[in-house]
Amino acid sequence: MNQLWEKHRLRALLGEPGAALLEGAELRIWQPDPDHAPQAYYLRRRLGPEGLAGLAAQIGIQQGLKLGPAPAGPQGVWQLPAGLNWPDWQATARTGAQQAQGQLGTLGVWLREQDGHLQAVLLP
Repeated sequence: MNQLWEKHRLRALLGEPGAALLEGAELRIWQPDPDHAPQAYYLRRRLGPEGLAGLAAQIGIQQGLKLGPAPAGPQGVWQLPAGLNWPDWQATARTGAQQAQGQLGTLGVWLREQDGHLQAVLLP
């Protein structure tokens, strides 16, 4: 997988405001069939809690992202699919975590801050 190409593709899918998510991000793609488009994108980048609020406000003003407390229980959207390994990915939200979700371009987007990192799940 060429990360530069995939980030370019994601910029087009997210649209201009959403491209800010990709700055300095590590990327993982779930593409169970190489002959078909990816089914999910997972991003992780350094960003503190204030950064998430600022980023959600910057992007969300026009796009409808809503920031609020992450649910206390596990959410399926944060579980990595079978076969996609990422040791630094945390599936369960820590107590007091903030989460934003909405639509950016053609993707459903979930964002949250975990221990100084932004985690993002992007689903077509």
